[in-house]
Amino acid sequence: MFNTESAFKPGVRKDMRPVGACAHGHILVAEDNAVNQKVAVRLLEKLGYQADVAANGLEVLEAMSRVTYMVVLMDCHMPEMDGFEATAEIRKREGSARHTPIIAVTANAMYGERERCLAGGMDDYLSKPVKQEELAATIKRWLPGQMPLQPSVNNSTHDESTKEVQAALQGLCEEFGPEMAIEIVELFLDDTVSQLSALREGLTRLDARAVARTAHSLKGSCGNVGASAMVGVCLQLENLSTSGTVEGVAPLLAQLETDFVGVRRAAERFKPV
Repeated sequence: MFNTESAFKPGVRKDMRPVGACAHGHILVAEDNAVNQKVAVRLLEKLGYQADVAANGLEVLEAMSRVTYMVVLMDCHMPEMDGFEATAEIRKREGSARHTPIIAVTANAMYGERERCLAGGMDDYLSKPVKQEELAATIKRWLPGQMPLQPSVNNSTHDESTKEVQAALQGLCEEFGPEMAIEIVELFLDDTVSQLSALREGLTRLDARAVARTAHSLKGSCGNVGASAMVGVCLQLENLSTSGTVEGVAPLLAQLETDFVGVRRAAERFKPV
Protein backbone atom coordinates (compact mmCIF):
# COMPACT_ATOMS: atom_id res chain seq x y z
CA MET A 1 0.00 0.00 0.00
CA PHE A 2 2.66 2.48 1.00
CA ASN A 3 5.58 3.33 -1.25
CA THR A 4 8.44 3.23 1.25
CA GLU A 5 11.32 2.19 -0.99
CA SER A 6 12.88 5.65 -0.87
CA ALA A 7 11.97 6.29 2.75
CA PHE A 8 14.26 3.83 4.45
CA LYS A 9 17.14 1.88 3.02
CA PRO A 10 19.21 -0.73 4.89
CA GLY A 11 22.61 0.42 6.03
CA VAL A 12 24.35 -2.70 4.73
CA ARG A 13 24.49 -4.56 1.46
CA LYS A 14 23.36 -7.83 2.97
CA ASP A 15 20.99 -8.13 5.92
CA MET A 16 20.91 -11.65 7.41
CA ARG A 17 18.64 -10.87 10.36
CA PRO A 18 15.42 -12.76 10.86
CA VAL A 19 12.34 -10.56 10.69
CA GLY A 20 11.42 -9.35 14.14
CA ALA A 21 14.72 -10.15 15.85
CA CYS A 22 16.13 -7.41 18.04
CA ALA A 23 18.56 -6.80 20.84
CA HIS A 24 19.92 -3.94 22.91
CA GLY A 25 21.97 -2.88 19.91
CA HIS A 26 23.21 -3.97 16.52
CA ILE A 27 26.45 -5.83 15.99
CA LEU A 28 28.13 -5.42 12.62
CA VAL A 29 29.94 -8.43 11.15
CA ALA A 30 32.61 -7.40 8.63
CA GLU A 31 33.42 -10.56 6.68
CA ASP A 32 33.77 -11.31 2.96
CA ASN A 33 33.42 -15.11 3.12
CA ALA A 34 29.79 -16.27 2.81
CA VAL A 35 30.25 -19.31 5.06
CA ASN A 36 32.00 -17.29 7.74
CA GLN A 37 29.24 -14.68 7.52
CA LYS A 38 26.54 -17.24 8.19
CA VAL A 39 28.47 -18.86 11.05
CA ALA A 40 29.09 -15.49 12.74
CA VAL A 41 25.48 -14.38 12.40
CA ARG A 42 24.14 -17.69 13.73
CA LEU A 43 26.50 -17.57 16.71
CA LEU A 44 25.34 -14.06 17.52
CA GLU A 45 21.69 -15.07 17.15
CA LYS A 46 22.22 -17.96 19.56
CA LEU A 47 23.61 -15.43 22.03
CA GLY A 48 20.51 -13.28 21.52
CA TYR A 49 22.19 -10.51 19.54
CA GLN A 50 21.18 -8.98 16.21
CA ALA A 51 23.71 -8.84 13.38
CA ASP A 52 24.18 -7.01 10.10
CA VAL A 53 26.79 -8.07 7.55
CA ALA A 54 29.25 -6.03 5.48
CA ALA A 55 31.50 -7.76 2.94
CA ASN A 56 34.36 -5.24 2.90
CA GLY A 57 35.63 -2.11 4.58
CA LEU A 58 33.74 0.24 2.28
CA GLU A 59 30.45 -1.42 3.22
CA VAL A 60 31.45 -1.17 6.88
CA LEU A 61 31.84 2.59 6.59
CA GLU A 62 28.55 2.92 4.73
CA ALA A 63 26.73 0.86 7.35
CA MET A 64 28.21 2.82 10.23
CA SER A 65 27.18 6.11 8.63
CA ARG A 66 23.55 4.99 8.92
CA VAL A 67 23.33 2.78 11.99
CA THR A 68 24.81 3.12 15.48
CA TYR A 69 26.47 -0.24 16.13
CA MET A 70 27.47 -1.36 19.60
CA VAL A 71 30.30 -3.60 18.39
CA VAL A 72 32.03 -4.38 15.09
CA LEU A 73 33.49 -7.83 14.45
CA MET A 74 36.18 -6.91 11.93
CA ASP A 75 37.82 -9.40 9.59
CA CYS A 76 41.29 -8.07 8.94
CA HIS A 77 41.69 -9.25 5.35
CA MET A 78 38.88 -8.21 2.99
CA PRO A 79 38.81 -6.99 -0.64
CA GLU A 80 38.55 -3.33 -1.70
CA MET A 81 39.27 -2.06 1.83
CA ASP A 82 40.65 -4.34 4.52
CA GLY A 83 39.92 -4.29 8.25
CA PHE A 84 42.97 -2.22 9.12
CA GLU A 85 42.09 0.53 6.66
CA ALA A 86 38.44 0.49 7.72
CA THR A 87 39.37 0.73 11.40
CA ALA A 88 41.68 3.66 10.77
CA GLU A 89 38.91 5.50 8.92
CA ILE A 90 36.36 4.71 11.65
CA ARG A 91 38.64 6.14 14.33
CA LYS A 92 39.25 9.22 12.19
CA ARG A 93 35.53 9.81 11.72
CA GLU A 94 34.64 9.17 15.36
CA GLY A 95 37.32 11.44 16.76
CA SER A 96 36.67 12.01 20.46
CA ALA A 97 32.88 11.89 20.08
CA ARG A 98 32.52 8.15 20.60
CA HIS A 99 34.50 4.93 20.47
CA THR A 100 32.86 1.90 18.87
CA PRO A 101 34.47 -1.32 20.14
CA ILE A 102 36.11 -3.13 17.20
CA ILE A 103 37.02 -6.78 17.68
CA ALA A 104 39.46 -8.21 15.17
CA VAL A 105 38.50 -11.64 13.81
CA THR A 106 41.20 -13.29 11.73
CA ALA A 107 42.46 -16.69 10.63
CA ASN A 108 46.01 -15.34 10.60
CA ALA A 109 47.59 -16.82 13.71
CA MET A 110 51.05 -15.44 12.98
CA TYR A 111 53.09 -14.09 15.86
CA GLY A 112 52.44 -10.41 16.40
CA GLU A 113 49.07 -10.33 14.63
CA ARG A 114 47.20 -9.49 17.82
CA GLU A 115 49.60 -6.66 18.58
CA ARG A 116 49.24 -5.37 15.02
CA CYS A 117 45.44 -5.31 15.38
CA LEU A 118 45.57 -3.43 18.68
CA ALA A 119 48.12 -0.98 17.33
CA GLY A 120 45.82 -0.39 14.35
CA GLY A 121 43.01 0.91 16.56
CA MET A 122 41.13 -2.32 17.24
CA ASP A 123 40.17 -3.13 20.81
CA ASP A 124 40.30 -6.92 21.02
CA TYR A 125 41.16 -10.02 19.05
CA LEU A 126 39.53 -13.35 18.17
CA SER A 127 41.07 -16.07 16.03
CA LYS A 128 39.11 -18.25 13.63
CA PRO A 129 37.33 -20.57 14.00
CA VAL A 130 35.47 -18.52 16.60
CA LYS A 131 33.92 -20.47 19.47
CA GLN A 132 30.63 -19.33 20.94
CA GLU A 133 31.97 -19.12 24.50
CA GLU A 134 34.92 -16.96 23.44
CA LEU A 135 32.68 -14.72 21.35
CA ALA A 136 30.24 -14.22 24.21
CA ALA A 137 32.99 -13.42 26.69
CA THR A 138 34.70 -10.96 24.36
CA ILE A 139 31.51 -9.08 23.54
CA LYS A 140 30.57 -8.94 27.21
CA ARG A 141 33.97 -7.46 27.99
CA TRP A 142 33.17 -4.48 25.76
CA LEU A 143 29.47 -4.20 26.54
CA PRO A 144 29.34 -4.36 30.33
CA GLY A 145 25.78 -4.46 31.54
CA GLN A 146 24.40 -5.13 28.05
CA MET A 147 22.68 -8.49 28.34
CA PRO A 148 21.46 -10.00 25.06
CA LEU A 149 17.73 -10.52 24.74
CA GLN A 150 16.16 -13.83 23.82
CA PRO A 151 14.89 -13.82 20.22
CA SER A 152 11.77 -15.83 21.06
CA VAL A 153 10.58 -13.17 23.49
CA ASN A 154 11.31 -10.39 21.04
CA ASN A 155 9.44 -12.11 18.22
CA SER A 156 6.31 -12.01 20.36
CA THR A 157 6.89 -8.34 21.10
CA HIS A 158 7.35 -7.67 17.40
CA ASP A 159 4.03 -9.37 16.56
CA GLU A 160 2.19 -7.23 19.11
CA SER A 161 3.87 -4.09 17.77
CA THR A 162 2.85 -4.96 14.21
CA LYS A 163 -0.78 -5.40 15.29
CA GLU A 164 -0.73 -2.01 17.04
CA VAL A 165 0.69 -0.24 13.99
CA GLN A 166 -1.75 -1.85 11.58
CA ALA A 167 -4.69 -1.05 13.88
CA ALA A 168 -3.58 2.59 14.00
CA LEU A 169 -3.23 2.72 10.22
CA GLN A 170 -6.73 1.29 9.83
CA GLY A 171 -7.94 4.01 12.18
CA LEU A 172 -6.33 6.67 9.99
CA CYS A 173 -8.05 5.21 6.93
CA GLU A 174 -11.43 5.28 8.65
CA GLU A 175 -10.97 8.82 9.95
CA PHE A 176 -9.36 10.52 6.96
CA GLY A 177 -9.85 8.13 4.06
CA PRO A 178 -7.25 5.88 2.39
CA GLU A 179 -5.54 8.58 0.32
CA MET A 180 -4.94 10.92 3.25
CA ALA A 181 -3.88 7.99 5.45
CA ILE A 182 -1.30 6.97 2.87
CA GLU A 183 0.00 10.54 2.73
CA ILE A 184 0.26 10.73 6.53
CA VAL A 185 2.12 7.45 6.84
CA GLU A 186 4.54 8.18 3.98
CA LEU A 187 5.24 11.56 5.58
CA PHE A 188 5.90 9.80 8.88
CA LEU A 189 8.33 7.34 7.27
CA ASP A 190 10.24 10.09 5.44
CA ASP A 191 10.33 12.34 8.50
CA THR A 192 11.49 9.52 10.76
CA VAL A 193 14.50 8.87 8.55
CA SER A 194 15.43 12.55 8.95
CA GLN A 195 14.80 12.46 12.70
CA LEU A 196 16.96 9.36 13.16
CA SER A 197 19.73 11.10 11.23
CA ALA A 198 19.36 14.15 13.48
CA LEU A 199 19.60 11.94 16.56
CA ARG A 200 22.80 10.37 15.26
CA GLU A 201 24.25 13.81 14.56
CA GLY A 202 23.29 14.98 18.04
CA LEU A 203 25.01 11.96 19.56
CA THR A 204 28.13 12.54 17.46
CA ARG A 205 28.29 16.18 18.61
CA LEU A 206 27.52 15.15 22.22
CA ASP A 207 24.62 17.60 22.02
CA ALA A 208 22.21 16.35 24.69
CA ARG A 209 19.79 19.23 24.13
CA ALA A 210 19.45 18.41 20.42
CA VAL A 211 18.89 14.74 21.22
CA ALA A 212 16.15 15.60 23.72
CA ARG A 213 14.44 17.98 21.31
CA THR A 214 14.48 15.50 18.42
CA ALA A 215 13.35 12.58 20.59
CA HIS A 216 10.42 14.65 21.86
CA SER A 217 9.33 15.52 18.32
CA LEU A 218 9.67 11.95 17.06
CA LYS A 219 7.76 10.62 20.06
CA GLY A 220 4.66 12.55 19.03
CA SER A 221 4.65 11.41 15.42
CA CYS A 222 5.25 7.77 16.43
CA GLY A 223 2.14 7.89 18.59
CA ASN A 224 0.05 8.92 15.58
CA VAL A 225 0.83 5.65 13.75
CA GLY A 226 0.63 3.31 16.73
CA ALA A 227 4.39 2.79 17.02
CA SER A 228 4.22 2.39 20.79
CA ALA A 229 7.60 0.68 21.07
CA MET A 230 9.23 3.66 19.38
CA VAL A 231 7.28 6.03 21.64
CA GLY A 232 8.72 4.26 24.67
CA VAL A 233 12.29 4.46 23.41
CA CYS A 234 11.86 8.13 22.46
CA LEU A 235 10.64 8.83 25.98
CA GLN A 236 13.72 7.16 27.43
CA LEU A 237 15.95 9.15 25.08
CA GLU A 238 14.22 12.38 26.01
CA ASN A 239 14.42 11.75 29.76
CA LEU A 240 18.05 10.66 29.56
CA SER A 241 19.31 13.53 27.43
CA THR A 242 17.27 16.14 29.30
CA SER A 243 19.60 15.47 32.23
CA GLY A 244 22.41 16.89 30.08
CA THR A 245 24.24 13.71 29.08
CA VAL A 246 24.34 11.51 25.99
CA GLU A 247 25.78 8.57 27.91
CA GLY A 248 23.51 5.62 27.23
CA VAL A 249 21.96 7.22 24.15
CA ALA A 250 23.72 4.93 21.63
CA PRO A 251 21.97 1.65 22.59
CA LEU A 252 18.60 3.41 22.74
CA LEU A 253 19.16 4.92 19.31
CA ALA A 254 20.11 1.49 17.93
CA GLN A 255 16.90 0.06 19.41
CA LEU A 256 14.89 2.89 17.88
CA GLU A 257 16.34 2.15 14.45
CA THR A 258 15.49 -1.53 14.87
CA ASP A 259 11.91 -0.73 15.91
CA PHE A 260 11.53 1.54 12.88
CA VAL A 261 12.32 -1.38 10.58
CA GLY A 262 9.35 -3.24 12.08
CA VAL A 263 7.05 -0.23 11.71
CA ARG A 264 8.07 0.16 8.07
CA ARG A 265 7.34 -3.49 7.40
CA ALA A 266 3.96 -3.25 9.10
CA ALA A 267 3.11 -0.28 6.88
CA GLU A 268 4.14 -2.17 3.76
CA ARG A 269 1.91 -5.14 4.68
CA PHE A 270 -1.09 -3.06 5.69
CA LYS A 271 -4.31 -3.45 3.67
CA PRO A 272 -7.33 -1.31 4.65
CA VAL A 273 -10.56 -3.21 5.34
